[in-house]
Amino acid sequence: MTKEERLKKRHNAEKRFRFYGLLSVSLAVIFVLVLIQNIVSKGSSAFSRTTIAADISFNADLLEIEGPITKQSLEEAEFYDLAVESILKIYPSKDSKEERQVLRLFSPDYEYEIKRYLIKNPDKINQVASVELTSSDDVDQLNKGNFPRDLPEDRRRVSNFQLNIYDNLVEEGKIGKKFNDYFFSKGDSRDPELAGIGGSLMGSFFTIIICLILSFPIWIVSPSIILAFPKIYFWFWFPLKKKKKIKIIKKNLEIKILASIHN
Repeated sequence: MTKEERLKKRHNAEKRFRFYGLLSVSLAVIFVLVLIQNIVSKGSSAFSRTTIAADISFNADLLEIEGPITKQSLEEAEFYDLAVESILKIYPSKDSKEERQVLRLFSPDYEYEIKRYLIKNPDKINQVASVELTSSDDVDQLNKGNFPRDLPEDRRRVSNFQLNIYDNLVEEGKIGKKFNDYFFSKGDSRDPELAGIGGSLMGSFFTIIICLILSFPIWIVSPSIILAFPKIYFWFWFPLKKKKKIKIIKKNLEIKILASIHN
């Protein structure tokens, strides 16, 4: 084989190597884009939550507030009876079983949502106001089209009675969607509609801060320590190869010679 043939063969091999490299990188990028697309398309619904507009009667007698209405008195007030009484009015119930089914349409956090609303709007005391309350995860999935309604009732988490209430609320325009700020502000929860990544975000943030606090001073001080205590080189000197050691010795000698000339 002549020199030109070997050179040509080498160039062809380099072209193939470059092609295989570009092909592998392109495939990796495509797979990553497909993964991101699947995550966004299937998980985008998590950024919104379903709400149910309920007419809440902020009766001061039910809150049992003694004295003037202040922010502190509202924070200390008990809202459970007021919340339950108002929520049960959205649909007539025959017995306690149906009442429990009505309450299960809402997130367990409904009492605190009503409380936060009145604290922000204290002028609503002794008035009736429409408050958007977070729905349960079952209603949320039903509203997002991820809940099979054609299954028998004993195989569904939502009963026929609850479906009737949901359809009635949709007709009245009381079912809505809003940005799921709970996803970024709340932590782990047994209730999916209240779960979020807030706890994980804060944990990651403080982990990074602690690592930075511990590592940054070491990075600043380590050169000074090595110059002040040359024996510490021993721990880094031993694993080095002979050529590397010779280069370091020559460099140190040059530094010493330049320092002596300068002096």
